[in-house]
Amino acid sequence: MPKRFTETNKWEDKWFRRLSPTEKLVFIYMCEKCDSAGFYEVDNELMAFHTGLSEQEIEGAYEGLARGLLGANGVYWIRNFLKHQKNENLNPENNAHKPIIASIYAHADDFKEPLKLAPKQPLIRGTGIGIGKGKGNKGGMGGMKKPTIEDVREYCSQRGNYVNPQAFYDWCLQNGWRLSNGNTMRDWKAAVRTWETKSFNQPQNQGGIEGVAIS
Repeated sequence: MPKRFTETNKWEDKWFRRLSPTEKLVFIYMCEKCDSAGFYEVDNELMAFHTGLSEQEIEGAYEGLARGLLGANGVYWIRNFLKHQKNENLNPENNAHKPIIASIYAHADDFKEPLKLAPKQPLIRGTGIGIGKGKGNKGGMGGMKKPTIEDVREYCSQRGNYVNPQAFYDWCLQNGWRLSNGNTMRDWKAAVRTWETKSFNQPQNQGGIEGVAIS
């Protein structure tokens, strides 16, 4: 599991300390479950299972957290996540920053307003502005529309349920919709079919992407 920095001074921050207990729990959960760039794929069912909150409480917490989040198309971006993870100045030549930059480009077009990576430093779509030093990422991300868990369940059912849809969906969320080689997933249905090929040689409902087994 990825390790994260935590800002211990958040308990003195006026914005954070004025949050309700539910809002604090949801915010901390999102910070721990988001990808390396601070994008959290909404899954209220899973959050409710982990936290004991109801899905209605979770939806209400999103509203209370609006100042610290930017939301669009089933995903929230935690505005100051990169800052608190000491990753404000991203460099495309830094291997540790490459998956962060890839995720930013994968999600950038989901948002109507530019993503501000640092004060006065927005990411301009299709360019390297706001990424720091280096040549930037010109490859694009393929524009795959991320499925809902219902989409995955329906597709797996159509193909005979050789893949556990919840396991597949959770794996994709945990890995930021990237393949095991670090490349951004361009076709989630193709990834499901890859899991199917693994499932014939492994225990039921287990599989992998690009040769990586899920245990």
